[in-house]
Parts: sequence; structure tokens; C-alpha cells
Amino acid sequence: MMEEDEIYRWAMVKFSKDHQALILVEECSELQKELVKYIRGKVDWNHLAEEISDVEIVLKQLRIIIEDEKPGLLNDWKKTKLWRLERRLKTNDMEALK
Repeated sequence: MMEEDEIYRWAMVKFSKDHQALILVEECSELQKELVKYIRGKVDWNHLAEEISDVEIVLKQLRIIIEDEKPGLLNDWKKTKLWRLERRLKTNDMEALK
């Protein structure tokens, strides 16, 4: 089997980056539907896991697109967001996320 990144890059070449971004929107919508079922107590764990996997796969492709265009940008934002979350957890301050 090919390496994950090779598969992701091949998909972006074959289907186009813009198409894969559109697929991410679609997959997020399907995940949203499964999350609503989870919240309502009607979860189908297999469907939820499938949709999470779909989102992760296409999201990884978008990460590659962004990293190719703006190296380090995602990691910088992730560090910032994690720092904010940590601050919120330590202070129990809901305003700390802003």
C-alpha cells in the first residue's frame, strides 16, 4: 500500500484541490448529521466512525494544500488555539477562548 501522504497528494492531482475542498464541506455535513444523532442518544457508532474517518482523510488533504502554500501557518494557529484552551482550563474562564 502507498504511504498516506502519497495517496492524499494523488487524490488532489486526480480530482483537483478545489474539488477535494468541496468534498470536505460535504463530509463535514455528513459528520454533523451523525453528531446530532450522537447528542440525541441515537448514535450508530459505525456511521459516526466512518464519517470521522472521511473528514480526517479529506481534511489531511486540505492541510497539505495549506502547508504547501504557507508552511508553518497551521502549526502556528494550532499552538495558539491550544494555548488558549490551556488558559481556559487553568482559569476556568469562558472568556479566555476569545
